[in-house]
Amino acid sequence: MLSNSTVHANQGLILLSAMPDLALVSIACALICAGMFLLTTNWKKNRSLASFKVIGWALISLATPFWISAYGSEFGISFQLIAIALIAWSFITINLDIKPVRELAVKRNTSNSNLNKSSNKQLIAAQVIAIVFITPIASLCLSQVVTALLPISLAGQLVVQALGFPVIWSLLAIWLCYSHKFWQLSSLQLALSIIYLWQAFG
Repeated sequence: MLSNSTVHANQGLILLSAMPDLALVSIACALICAGMFLLTTNWKKNRSLASFKVIGWALISLATPFWISAYGSEFGISFQLIAIALIAWSFITINLDIKPVRELAVKRNTSNSNLNKSSNKQLIAAQVIAIVFITPIASLCLSQVVTALLPISLAGQLVVQALGFPVIWSLLAIWLCYSHKFWQLSSLQLALSIIYLWQAFG
């Protein structure tokens, strides 16, 4: 006969699989938000507590079974990583504290300063557009090309793509922000993205 713990575990799995997808996603997002809130609160303190970090990451990890129950192992892990990134960026944006830059006591040419400001604004706008729209497509293309060369099954390739996609996206975004050849790199990523979209939907 099965023990009581085994019976309760099976009942929990049955209940988890019987829940609708909307409820599973809502619980998963709530767990991620709670974990991010603890991590952000702990990060703001002068003296961070290890217990807050453990509880925060534990709550985020507990969201994984709900994503897997809703969309399967491959897509569930992918949506989990995407949700973590989006919620983390939301917390960063909410807690962003932009302080005005103090003007230096140096006489400047007004026309040159206006041209520099406009060029800086255009560069920042181009960086945001490239990082948000172009770099993800290029990262997805690179992750699929790399995983296609690995001697693993299709399910394993999807998992590797889900884990490697945010890493490649981050590396390409940092490269774009710190490189002096921004326009050349963004043009290369744009061309790669167009080729990928053409092969996928053309």
